[in-house]
Amino acid sequence: MKLYHTILYNRPSMNPTRLVDLATAVVQNKNGQVLLLERNEKIFYKHWQFPEGKIKKTENPKHALVRELTEELGGADTTVVSKLGEFSISFRHPLGSRPQLIKLVRITYLVKISGEINLSEEHSGWGWFTASDALNLKLAPGVKEIIQII
Repeated sequence: MKLYHTILYNRPSMNPTRLVDLATAVVQNKNGQVLLLERNEKIFYKHWQFPEGKIKKTENPKHALVRELTEELGGADTTVVSKLGEFSISFRHPLGSRPQLIKLVRITYLVKISGEINLSEEHSGWGWFTASDALNLKLAPGVKEIIQII
């Protein structure tokens, strides 16, 4: 199943000034719960998100995903199962005197995991959540919509 979904936050009236492509992992355990990480960085501090990261110009999305999973989850063994789709969101960057309009394109994959998670410093916590429990968390932009679809 491939999904293509566009979400618009704060109804920006101008074209995005910054485009960011992300490789995103919807990691599920054997109970069907999804893995979410709590951000420990300035932007969206203490918001929960999927394991994800920027795609470098020299990478394809799947290679970026594998790199990010290694960086963010440490020694956990991961297997990319399939591509779920691409999810686009636009929102105003929350920091600074002149908030910038950002458009994120999340190229999203279903991932299975085994082994122990060793969290990077980018995040302060992690957990396995059912969809209904995850929707009660403080989520980064666009995460709620992906959870509702999967």
